[in-house]
Amino acid sequence: MKTEKIRGGVQEIFKISIVTPSSQLYTKIEQFLPATQKRKLAHLDLIDGSAADAAYRIRKSIQAGRDAVILWDPMASAVAATYPQQRVFVVQLSVLDLLNSIRQVPKGMSCGVIIPLSLRAYYDDLEVQFKAMGVTFYCLASDTDERALRASVHQAALSGIQWLVVSAGVEDYVRAEGMEYITLQPEWGGLVRAFFKVL
Repeated sequence: MKTEKIRGGVQEIFKISIVTPSSQLYTKIEQFLPATQKRKLAHLDLIDGSAADAAYRIRKSIQAGRDAVILWDPMASAVAATYPQQRVFVVQLSVLDLLNSIRQVPKGMSCGVIIPLSLRAYYDDLEVQFKAMGVTFYCLASDTDERALRASVHQAALSGIQWLVVSAGVEDYVRAEGMEYITLQPEWGGLVRAFFKVL
């Protein structure tokens, strides 16, 4: 898939800034950059959004001219409000991020998943994957419905789940039920999805 655009008959590589929410994710993506630059997929400006000079670097990058900026919320919302003329793409949770979270559950431990509604369109496909991965409990629940989330966590505990994969903000409910947890975060899968949206 070509990532070059045509301007006045001249091919030009896309200029994209990626602003990570943490130094850990910055390091992961930084390892991928040499291959990307070598293949001329895009000119990427990678910025650690957790660094003290992040706001300055973002401003300089946008002023230098970007076709798009890829960020995680809440920083994406702040940048979009500050630079309304700039095309901003938000990194959102993907199925790959969910499956990668499940793979972090220690071997031999029973695993459950509370699937956020943002992934409900993939539920049927996920059901097949969960069975193949030995996930014994899974359900859909809205991140904003506290009662439904509490009920789902309690049901997972009653089902004998030891590790639960959940959205951020649900951890206290899981601890109260005596289970371990992995917090779902949009990471590599969400970034790849946002990158292809840009293209």
